[in-house]
Amino acid sequence: MESYQSSDEEFYDALEFEESEDQSCRLESQSMILTNEVSYHKTSEDYNSTSFFGNHKTLDFSSVNNLRTYKKPQPDFEGLKLVQEIELTCRGNCARWVTKFSPDSRFLVVSGDCGYMALFEVLGHRGSHSTLLRSVPSLTVPTPPISEIAWNYQGTQFLTACLDGSVKLWRPDKESHLSVFPHAFPVNSVVFHPHNSDYFVTASQDKILRLFKLSEKRIDGFYMASDEVNTIEYSINGKYLAAGLVKGQVLIYESRSTDFKLRLNNELLCRNRYGFKRRGRKVTGLSFLNDELLLITTNDSRLRLYKFLEGEMLQKYKGTYNSRFPLRGSFSQDFKHILCGSEKGKVFIWNTLADKPDKKNDSYEVFDVRKRKVVEYAMFAPENTVNLINNAMSGQKQEIKHIILCLGLKEKLRVFYNLPDNAISNH
Repeated sequence: MESYQSSDEEFYDALEFEESEDQSCRLESQSMILTNEVSYHKTSEDYNSTSFFGNHKTLDFSSVNNLRTYKKPQPDFEGLKLVQEIELTCRGNCARWVTKFSPDSRFLVVSGDCGYMALFEVLGHRGSHSTLLRSVPSLTVPTPPISEIAWNYQGTQFLTACLDGSVKLWRPDKESHLSVFPHAFPVNSVVFHPHNSDYFVTASQDKILRLFKLSEKRIDGFYMASDEVNTIEYSINGKYLAAGLVKGQVLIYESRSTDFKLRLNNELLCRNRYGFKRRGRKVTGLSFLNDELLLITTNDSRLRLYKFLEGEMLQKYKGTYNSRFPLRGSFSQDFKHILCGSEKGKVFIWNTLADKPDKKNDSYEVFDVRKRKVVEYAMFAPENTVNLINNAMSGQKQEIKHIILCLGLKEKLRVFYNLPDNAISNH
C-alpha cells in the first residue's frame, strides 16, 4: 500500500539494521525473557512484596549536554533539562516497562515485568512544584507481568492486561482489583472505548479480539485475526479500532455506534520491500494523531505515519534501533513531534511532518539518557500534564514546552523538561 517506487535505496534501507542474533544478544538485558515467547501462569502471591522504590532525587534542572541533531539545522529541544529521578527496583524479568497517564493527568501508572504496579500522583495538583511526580507512589501492588494499561475516559478506573491470562479492573484509590476477566491465553493488550467506559477490547495470544461489556461482565463479540495481535488502540473519535499483528500487519476495524461491534475495514502492511525484514516484524505501538492519521511502531527499527483508511504512508521515521523490545512512538502534546526510545540507550525525536520527497524522515534530534546503553523506553507527557505543571510553576517567565519520561531496564525513571534557560531562573 506504500505508494513510493522501489529503488536501490529501499534495498539498503531494508538491510541497514540487520544484525546477527549474537550481536543483538549483546544487550545488557540479553537474558531477559521476551513476553510474546513465554506463557505466564503465576498469581500475585508468586511475587515478593519488597519495596519497589529506591532512591529519589530532585535535580537542579541539569542541562542535557549530549543533545545532537542529524540532518536538521535547528534543534527544537535545546532547552532539555533533567529535573527528577526515581529509582525503580525490578523484581521480575524486566523485559518491558508500561506507563500510562490518566486522562485528567492526576496519576501515572508504571508497571511491566517488574512484578509490581505503582500509581504515582502528578504534583501539579498539589501547589507549586518543579518536579513532575510525587517520589513515593500512592499505591503499590504486586502483580504478574503486565503488558498494557488502559484508563477509562473519566480517569476513574483502569484495566491491566496480564500475561497470566487475566485482565483486571482497578480504581486509583483501591489497593485490590475490583473485577477479573479471565482468558485462556496471555493477554497482550487492552483498551477502553474512548467515549463509553462500559466497553473494552482485549487481544490475547490466541489471535482473538474480545469485546467486553463491563456492566454485565460478559463478552459481546469475538473477532479472529489472521495472526497473533500484539497491540490495539481506538481512534480518538471511537469509530475505528486498530490492531497491530506480529508480522507487520495492522487491521483497521469499524466500531458501530449502536452496539460497538467491530467490522474489518482495511489492512495495512508495514514491511520493507526487500531484505530480511520484508516478511514483516512485530507491531509494538499504535498511536492516533487524529481521526485520519495513525502512527505505527514496528520491530524493524521504523515508525510509519499512515492515512489509515486510504492505506497511504505519509512518512517513515528512521534513526532508532528497535528489533526485539516493545518500544512505541509517542506524539508531543501539540502533535508537532514524535519521540521513540531505542535498544541502544538513546531517545530520538522527529518533526511529525517533514518535507521529504521519498517520505523517509531521517532528520532528527537524539540524546543519551544515561551512561550505560540499556533498552530505553520513552514517552511525551500529554497536554493536560504539561498544563498542570506550568500552572504549578506560575512564577517562571516562559512555559515548559514538553515533558519527556524515560525508563531504562533495571534503571531509574527520569523526567526531562524542555524549556528556555531564562524560564528556570527563579528555581
